[in-house]
Amino acid sequence: MHDALETVNPSYKENHEDFELYRTLQTYQQEGQDPSKLKGGKGWNLDKWKFMPMLHETYRLAPKEIDWFVYMEADTSISWPNLLQWLQKMNPKDTIYTGAQVLIGDTEFAHGGR
Repeated sequence: MHDALETVNPSYKENHEDFELYRTLQTYQQEGQDPSKLKGGKGWNLDKWKFMPMLHETYRLAPKEIDWFVYMEADTSISWPNLLQWLQKMNPKDTIYTGAQVLIGDTEFAHGGR
């Protein structure tokens, strides 16, 4: 298991309000406390920070002969036989992105799959 936020600038992790839960989780781990006791929280605020560092670190650590990277969230299910059959028909040298556009205010981001 890797900390997806490990490579985020320490200044953000130490000072930005979005990292409040992250800092609390770090303290819980250091003190041997049970993080399941945390109630509420601002996990959604922290969620947006993980994607680019997670993609970068995965690519950096992966063997170079890997053809595909498939990213999924914990609330997603994949039919692996269907995915493998579909990828066999695709060219791994092509850039492929599947997802859905979402707007929150003026911020556009990719969300979900299709």
